[in-house]
Amino acid sequence: MKAHLPGILLGLLLAASSNAATPPVETKIVASDPARQDYFGDSVALDGDTLVVGASLKDVGHSDAGAVYVYLRTPTGWVEQQKLVSTDPSEGYLFGSAVAISGDTLVVGCPFTYLNGVGIGGAAYVYTRSAGNWTLQQRLAGASAYDGDAFGYAIGMSSGTVVVGAYGDIQNGLPTGAAYVFVRQGSVWSLQQTLGPNDDPPVMGAFGSAAAIVGNTAVIGALGDGLSPGSAYVFTRSGTVWQQVQKLGASDGTFDDGFGLTIGLTSDTLVVGAPRNSTSGIERGAAYVFGHAPGYWTELQRLEDTGGEEMDQFGHSVAISGDKLVVGSVAANTAAADTGAADVYVRAGAGGTWSIDQRLAPADLLTHDVFGHSVTVNTNLVAVGVLQYFNFNPGAVYVYQFEGARDTEPPVIKSVIATPDFLFPANHKLVPVTIGVTASDNVGVTSCRIISVTCNETADPTDWKVTGDLCLNLRAERNSDQDRVYTVTVECLDAALNASSATVCVTVPKHRPDSNGGTPLGVNGRARAILKALGRIVK
Repeated sequence: MKAHLPGILLGLLLAASSNAATPPVETKIVASDPARQDYFGDSVALDGDTLVVGASLKDVGHSDAGAVYVYLRTPTGWVEQQKLVSTDPSEGYLFGSAVAISGDTLVVGCPFTYLNGVGIGGAAYVYTRSAGNWTLQQRLAGASAYDGDAFGYAIGMSSGTVVVGAYGDIQNGLPTGAAYVFVRQGSVWSLQQTLGPNDDPPVMGAFGSAAAIVGNTAVIGALGDGLSPGSAYVFTRSGTVWQQVQKLGASDGTFDDGFGLTIGLTSDTLVVGAPRNSTSGIERGAAYVFGHAPGYWTELQRLEDTGGEEMDQFGHSVAISGDKLVVGSVAANTAAADTGAADVYVRAGAGGTWSIDQRLAPADLLTHDVFGHSVTVNTNLVAVGVLQYFNFNPGAVYVYQFEGARDTEPPVIKSVIATPDFLFPANHKLVPVTIGVTASDNVGVTSCRIISVTCNETADPTDWKVTGDLCLNLRAERNSDQDRVYTVTVECLDAALNASSATVCVTVPKHRPDSNGGTPLGVNGRARAILKALGRIVK
């Protein structure tokens, strides 16, 4: 891994503050190979100590192909880990328009792709990280791609599920837009379901212009058709089936508000940006906070820049993590006119009222820099993209480190279970094994994965293969007159990259574990045997 230090301004500055809140430490990040109007900062995503930045107009092979830069936070500052570009044989545009990261998985949107001059609707590219190196795992695309689908314009990711927005996708003969849900099994991603708006009559409202997912809840933005205010659609998953459960709008919504252009989501809070809302002035903008009660979401609070002006477009970008919420205003006045700004809100516990904490605005901003075009937040870090396009500059990202002790408490791994945990008979075949992990953390467990496999016998390197974060194949094989025991080590990380590890064993026994001639018991088998002995089950 080669770190590109010249691309990072290591001098740390104090951010401008609008009140008495303690200002965070500010770091400005630019690409290692900047060129004017790269759109560096078009998209940003944070996970732990990893920052991902999209530069969607970067010239790579052809004009406006796009690129993505990955940075790591180290004790000495942020360093560039890798630059990603599309290796697809099709000619793509705006690679990096959307990015999402979860642990060692990164997804990049490229909403416009062409093959031999014919539009094929866009794509999303899944990368995985191993030993500090990102490699392409799979290319995702819509079921029937057409020019203008804009597949990859928006991306949301939660663990092993990815939602890709395609706001121009044609459904039932109409360009209503769609969102595609993909799930990972092992190292392969497959389409689980295509989501569309349940509207009667159908609304061509750019469904898929924003996407967010947490667990079994997904919210898809539809910014409207210029005549409608826009909407946010809530879907929940039961088993493998997604169903629309609610359609949300702003309490003061009017035509062309752009409600649904941007979405931020946690398990109990949803924030939706409406940058063209004109309730307080033409396109001053607003952001709406929704709280979750069993079965539905309800609007709790409307946020706006009380000192803002017309055309500020407050709500152009939004992001939320825990009790910290960030809203971008791309044309707000700061040290100069129309530079853009990002406002940080905090609340006192879940369900509390959000209040402004401070405004982020670097001292070196110029008029029309479009600071606040993209925002992301994670624990005590906030990153804000500034395009600088109209000033013929490459773009940049400002990262803010807020006060507060850095989390040093690792996750607690409560249980690790292998299914199956016995491989019998020893028929030399590779057997799929799934590892189930139950873990908790004071902030939240980001990811769990297999980090090593060992064996008590001298084994061939092909006797095991890790196929996914928590999936592997083990060979039902023994070399001696004893049980073979595979020891699988699992590591769990939290958002601050604190790690815990635990092991689980899978045995290839010499003798059938069930002395009565039945199938190997394993964990679930032993439970069934106990219940059978107690008369609770008959089979």
